[in-house]
Amino acid sequence: MDGQSSSIVPKGTWDTHLHVLDPETFPYKPDRTYTPAAAVLEDLMTSTLADCFLIVQASVENGMEATLQHLQNASKQFPDKAFRAEIEIPGGATFTDEEFKHMSDLGVRAVRLHGEIGMSGDILEGVKAMCPLNIWNDVGEWLVTSPEMQDITIIVEHNGRIDPTRDIASYPELDTLLDLLSRHQSKFAVKICGINRLESSSDTPGRISKIPSAVLAIIQTVPDLVIWGSDWPHTDYKIHGTQFAANKVVDLSNEVKLLTEALTPELCSKLFRDNAARLFT
Repeated sequence: MDGQSSSIVPKGTWDTHLHVLDPETFPYKPDRTYTPAAAVLEDLMTSTLADCFLIVQASVENGMEATLQHLQNASKQFPDKAFRAEIEIPGGATFTDEEFKHMSDLGVRAVRLHGEIGMSGDILEGVKAMCPLNIWNDVGEWLVTSPEMQDITIIVEHNGRIDPTRDIASYPELDTLLDLLSRHQSKFAVKICGINRLESSSDTPGRISKIPSAVLAIIQTVPDLVIWGSDWPHTDYKIHGTQFAANKVVDLSNEVKLLTEALTPELCSKLFRDNAARLFT
């Protein structure tokens, strides 16, 4: 991404979904479902348009240690930028108050759940879960009312796993999610990320031709809840196999240009900067 591209987003833009991957130092899980190529901090800094970052522990990483180390390294190497992190906590793990405070002081702000719900602890300012759309609709009301989830923001990951090919005029599952989000705006946030995974009609790989209407519907319906993520380094993968190691080349400048053309300046400020700043700083 060229040095001029950052002018299309507001100063202080947050990238709330990216991975830093160093498999030589921190080997991946042996039972992983895909094998992404290495993606180091220096490469991120040459390809980003953001000023603030949420480093997300990838599902293939074998524990939180790599993410915590990347977080410390990033803050030292790039002191003019802001870095936070999102980690996975293994089932059954216990931590002392001092350990929670240490992680919070480092910049950990959220815990990532892969299709699982229900975790508590002082460190959890946010819980982010990657669930299919129908699961959000099934458990949404429980998330709002459960005592276990009090004072925890639930971050709906990857656009709620919507189907970009559906006509939003006849998409009742999306309507149900938007109704839930609209009624409980203090409880949720929505990650607008991985748009290049959703829209594939372009003849040019990594360069989308439009923003899916379902994504725009989420942004326009709950503008105070949406946060943007690049999904860098755009890991590609094979389900049921670990040999495919490429990271896709994605034209993020084009993606952001399409978003800024489709949205008002006020909506862009909320999506790219204001909502994430409120959540993670």
